Amino acid sequence: MTRTTFLLLAALCSPGVFAATVEAFEADPLTLLDAHGKSQGTLALKDAPKLPLPVLESNPNLELVQVELGGRKVWLDTMDLRLSEGKIVTTPCERLSNSQKADTRNASTIGFGSGCNKP
Repeated sequence: MTRTTFLLLAALCSPGVFAATVEAFEADPLTLLDAHGKSQGTLALKDAPKLPLPVLESNPNLELVQVELGGRKVWLDTMDLRLSEGKIVTTPCERLSNSQKADTRNASTIGFGSGCNKP
């Protein structure tokens, strides 16, 4: 019983179970890139494979994801795609500024989120 529970938990926590997928293409044609972000050609959407596509690898510094297209591993710019997992950006609360008097005419609402205890 313990061994089965351990194996089930290990399978659920493995990175492949919750991997991101490409849900849609936002550009036509798609620019195919290498691992350094240099263009390697284009692919028309009519020639693109059916979606969703699993993301094999990602490079958050260059904002690229690697997918397999036609048996070839290529990198795509995340701006050209809609992914199943969004990008989360964290900003320390100390660096967030409070509203100023000049902001009183702004009709929008700005919040710091549940992680910050700023008024």
